Amino acid sequence: MDREIQQLLTRGVAAMERCAPALEQLAADPVVNIESGPPVCPFCETMNPRISLRENEASGPLGEYFIHCHCDACGQMFFALPKMWLCLRNAEEVREEINARAEV
Repeated sequence: MDREIQQLLTRGVAAMERCAPALEQLAADPVVNIESGPPVCPFCETMNPRISLRENEASGPLGEYFIHCHCDACGQMFFALPKMWLCLRNAEEVREEINARAEV
């Protein structure tokens, strides 16, 4: 039993030593850059196109959610995958956020 514990501890220390450089780099520069683009149709390149969605019941983790869109400008179907989320408590907060974005 002592030998098994020693082996597990040795493996754990080795794993921590392998992770140490990445953790040190993250500690030195904690900003994580996530590149995302503007809302553009990938077919006709219309900026912020009017889209149509088929509403259906779906469930799953929010972080894996995507949107199957129909671009009203060119008629093509495409997928939109949010990279960042702004989760708000109610519709009024959503309207305020959209209005604030429109002012920029």
